[in-house]
Amino acid sequence: MALQAADNPSGFSTAVRDAWLSRNYMSLFTQRSPLWRMMAMSGRIQPSGYGVQMREPLMVPVDTGPQLQGQSNAYATIDAQPMTGFTQAEWLLSEYAINVSWQDYDMKRAGGKVEMVNWIQAIHENALERSDNKLMNDLWAAPEGPLTIGGRTQIMSLRTALNGGTTSTSGANILPVQASQIQAPVVSATGATAQTTVGNIPRTATGAAYWCTPLINGSIYSPGATPLTVQILNDTMEEAIQENKSPKLCICPSGLFSKLQNLLTIGGSNGGLVFHEADTARFGFHHLYFRGMRIVVDRRCPTAGFISGTATAVNNHMFCINTDYLTLRMDGNRPKFKTVVEPKLIEEELGSMYLALTSRHLGNVHCVNYNLTQ
Repeated sequence: MALQAADNPSGFSTAVRDAWLSRNYMSLFTQRSPLWRMMAMSGRIQPSGYGVQMREPLMVPVDTGPQLQGQSNAYATIDAQPMTGFTQAEWLLSEYAINVSWQDYDMKRAGGKVEMVNWIQAIHENALERSDNKLMNDLWAAPEGPLTIGGRTQIMSLRTALNGGTTSTSGANILPVQASQIQAPVVSATGATAQTTVGNIPRTATGAAYWCTPLINGSIYSPGATPLTVQILNDTMEEAIQENKSPKLCICPSGLFSKLQNLLTIGGSNGGLVFHEADTARFGFHHLYFRGMRIVVDRRCPTAGFISGTATAVNNHMFCINTDYLTLRMDGNRPKFKTVVEPKLIEEELGSMYLALTSRHLGNVHCVNYNLTQ
């Protein structure tokens, strides 16, 4: 018979722990973050290929290099030119760690082996919830934060990724810049300035509007605080539609979702459904679809903000996102724990995660409306 300690419940940490974590991994894909759940469903999670720097190749519209031209002389020589318009965005891999430990003294006070294992399980559950909340907070971190561009200690914030940065109309003749791509970025605090270098590409540079997300101040036609309607929703989505590419996911606060649900279900003459008399009426939705775009609620989605560098306040935000252009690079959907041996009367484990949110297009395949009211 193998040597073993009859009264040692730490077998959970070696044999049961990993199996339990596999069944009860962090809920960020299934409950807390509709963005990451959508990325998981669409296969936008890459488990490897990090490198020293994670690079996303980009094609940029330019007027240099070979261009399509009309011809009037079939015998004219067309000179060969090197193809231009290629660059890349770069991100660093983020590293997260959490230390989990418990006293031998507490284990002895727990009573029987079942109570001891339950106590260890509760500690791991607590660690997972804390890890989950930390990642979600970083994903929705205020875009003025210096770490929100993504680095070793923090993943890129969605609010920094999908934002503006330039007021320059400079662009290429072959693809004019959209008016919504040259709007000032948005921040969370009055007077704060947004981070505008994303993927190591400065959005404030001349010609960088292609790397800026289209921003709408309530209404395209009459900027300012605007009540959400189906028409405004359509206008916002249209700014992110390019040929056969359209946003797959719309994230909004619960108040805006309630407004859309009201228009759909009990709007009556405003276009909603009129329910007929019956014993039981069933209505209400967990998510909506508009032109194939899934509309969901994320409680971290901003309900207020300011124009960068000003005291001009704005209201609820709505993010229209094409998840085909986002990639979540991570080594697993939960922390990986290893046992730490210390000359102390404790059991200690260290959990770690490595991940990064990257993109090969942050421009006009997405759109953010940041001044909507109910």
